[in-house]
Amino acid sequence: MTCHKYKCRKCHKWHKSHKVNEKCLETCKDGCRKTILINHLPVIIRESGNYAIKRDLIYKNKDCRNFGINIKANNVNIDLCGNTLSIRKGHQGSLIRIKGRKNINIKNGQLQGPHLVDHTTATDLDGIRLKDAHNVNVSGINFQNISNGIRVDTFENVTIRDCLFHGKADYHISTHTSGQNLLIENNLFTDSKESAVLLTAESGDTVVQNNIFTNMCGTGVAVAGSNGTIICGNTFRRCKIGVTTLENSKTWLTQNKFHLNEIQYDIPFMGNFFIGNNLETDTEVQPGC
Repeated sequence: MTCHKYKCRKCHKWHKSHKVNEKCLETCKDGCRKTILINHLPVIIRESGNYAIKRDLIYKNKDCRNFGINIKANNVNIDLCGNTLSIRKGHQGSLIRIKGRKNINIKNGQLQGPHLVDHTTATDLDGIRLKDAHNVNVSGINFQNISNGIRVDTFENVTIRDCLFHGKADYHISTHTSGQNLLIENNLFTDSKESAVLLTAESGDTVVQNNIFTNMCGTGVAVAGSNGTIICGNTFRRCKIGVTTLENSKTWLTQNKFHLNEIQYDIPFMGNFFIGNNLETDTEVQPGC
């Protein structure tokens, strides 16, 4: 589908608009800006460029595609513009899916699962699913009531920064298979049933820094396969376990604050490093789940 020609408001020349792959994509009237507006779900992005969410959108999964936005191009920037992508009760899949792509930026909005009567979350729902993805940045996203906030399978150079994760998720961030260079920074994590951050991938150069983990029924950070993880400058408060690792995982735990956790940390000293952490003790009740 190719849109008709139109006259640019800035340069006053006639241009052809972007080729779009779904009827729910609209090309911005300003041809020089080249921003594509998304106003319906699901949608497949097949071309590089800048994309913006026009309004709050609900993914109804009528055609069983199991995704809200499927990114099939490199060099894509998505700005939610403060809007919400949500899914109806009973549906599964991923709100945003990225497979085999690079140079992807997602920012500024909310990904939301359904509100269930028993205050649990939808199962088998990923906010963002990355597989074989390179150079991906996620920033300023509010993840709410999603069983797996960000699931990462095979990756290189992924940054997750300035996000809010809440609602009783299984895992807010989880890694699987292999990867390299993961940065989790300046995020707030609450209400995780299992682990807020689960690092099971055979990965290297993973840094978890300057985050807050609070009111966890499970673990703040669980290292179960990642090698050489650096966990520094974080606050763990009211978690069942602050941090847990395996032997010889070469985990560096430095300059963190542990307060009112049922178990401050469960770290074998063999093959791990524990330096300059602040352990505060109190008789107050620990995590309430």
